[in-house]
Amino acid sequence: MEVKRNAQDYWIDAVAARDQAMREAFQQAASPMAMTIAFPSPADAAAAPDEIVSSPDGEPSGGALLISGTLVWSDPDLGWVATWRFRQDGKRYQWQVKGVNFDEAFRVAIRGTAQILSGNGAP
Repeated sequence: MEVKRNAQDYWIDAVAARDQAMREAFQQAASPMAMTIAFPSPADAAAAPDEIVSSPDGEPSGGALLISGTLVWSDPDLGWVATWRFRQDGKRYQWQVKGVNFDEAFRVAIRGTAQILSGNGAP
């Protein structure tokens, strides 16, 4: 029996491959900083970033750090526009990079977070 695939099946495969490539890029960006990356479950990812926390002050517990962000393709910028958010000691940080590939977008997320954690101010 031949199984026919429709356009929706190919779209799902393409999205899954893209998502896996992005996860790998994020992990590669974190490796030089000796950071371990963990991705939220699909249910957690669907929640608002401010809801993916487990302590009353809005910061993750257990030594975990939460970086949230968005990537949007921009034709005028000839690349991704990445906006990253991070909370440390009750203070919210947000930074952005435009016109980059997604590998660089994730490197910017990791470098920005390291800059904050090192006490060297906002990215």
